Amino acid sequence: MIRTFTIETTEADEKALAYNHAPQFVEFAFKSALQSIVNGSREAMIRAERLRAQETGEALPLVDDAIILGARVKDAATRIAEADAKAEVERLERERTQPLTARQLRLGLVKNGFALAQVEAAIDALPDGAERDRARIEWQYAGEFRRDHPLIATIAAHLGITDEQFETMWAAAQKL
Repeated sequence: MIRTFTIETTEADEKALAYNHAPQFVEFAFKSALQSIVNGSREAMIRAERLRAQETGEALPLVDDAIILGARVKDAATRIAEADAKAEVERLERERTQPLTARQLRLGLVKNGFALAQVEAAIDALPDGAERDRARIEWQYAGEFRRDHPLIATIAAHLGITDEQFETMWAAAQKL
């Protein structure tokens, strides 16, 4: 297959090319650069296919062209799309598990129609003793709250917040 490329150059580009290369060598320089790209791509694909075959115990042909033509490795567009999707999932998970500041948590509750007195009532409903004291200290003095903290679960249950509502409220409070 022969590929033809058109490269748009400015007057300044042409002057720079003429400085480094005699006119008859400019095309040679471009062809050499493109051939380097092709060779690097071939080597990367063969390396990936050999790694895949090693992991699966599959035997590969000895000829590089045969390896490339029979390759089952993913193309660049697929790998990029998968990497982007994975990064988005990781970003959403980080966002989902990011702690809330005490301010964000309280504003989020109020914004959703819950009075802070209801939270105090949930804490007061705990059995007398150290558990209640720890919960009160956490509520009054913690600088941030993680979604998996037992106090958060206790408050949510006392307020009748469903798992779906909790997810929505948490995400919205992160933006406050």
